[in-house]
Amino acid sequence: MLRYLVLGDMTVVLDTTSGFQLIADQRVSATATAERQEADQHLIGSPAKLRALTTMKHAELAARNRPGGYWIAAASPAAIDHALIGEVAADSVRRFAVLTDGAARTVDLFQLYGSWLTALDDLERVGAQEFIRRIRALEASDPRGAAYPRNKVSDDVTVVVARAVLKSAERTPMKEERPLRPLDERIALANELLARTVGAYGDGMAQRIQAERRAGAV
Repeated sequence: MLRYLVLGDMTVVLDTTSGFQLIADQRVSATATAERQEADQHLIGSPAKLRALTTMKHAELAARNRPGGYWIAAASPAAIDHALIGEVAADSVRRFAVLTDGAARTVDLFQLYGSWLTALDDLERVGAQEFIRRIRALEASDPRGAAYPRNKVSDDVTVVVARAVLKSAERTPMKEERPLRPLDERIALANELLARTVGAYGDGMAQRIQAERRAGAV
C-alpha cells in the first residue's frame, strides 16, 4: 500500500489506474475568509495591504490548532492527529507528485494549466527545475499582485514527482555491464591522463594534481 499524510500547505496528486486523486489541506484557506478577501483588494507593498494582512493574520491565528480551524504540527505536535491520511494500492499508482502551496499556485492561482493532470504531465516532461522557474517567472511578472491577488510576491516552492517502477517482468532488459578493469590497468590509464594534462596545461597543473593525489584529495 502507498500511504499518505497531508497537513498544512501541502498537496498530493495521485494518478492511479482507477482514476485521479487530489489531496490538499485547504483548512487554513477556509479561515478568516472576509479578511482574506479584503487583503486581496490591495496591492502588495501598499500600506493598505499591510493593514489588511495584519488583520487577516490575527483572525487566522485565532483558528490555528482548534476544532473547526486548521492544524499546524510545528506549533503543536499533537496536530498530527488531525492530518488528512489515506492509502491506495501501490500497484495501482502510475505516478504521483507532492507540492507545497507555492508550487500548487500553477493550477489554483496562476491557472497555467487547465487541470492537475495537465500540470502533472508537464512537470514530468520538463522536470522540477523548469517547473519552478516558470512559477518564479509568473511571480516576477506580477510583483504587486494586480493580476494574481496574493499575500506576497513569492512563496516557498517545493515539488517532488515520481513514476512507478515497473515490475521486473515488465522492465526493459539492461545491456550487459562491462567488467571493471584490473587495478594495474586503471593506474596506467590514470597516469596516461596525467601525462596528457602535462601537455595541455603545463607542469604546474600536473604537479598540483600529483600533490593532491598523494594527499588523497583525488
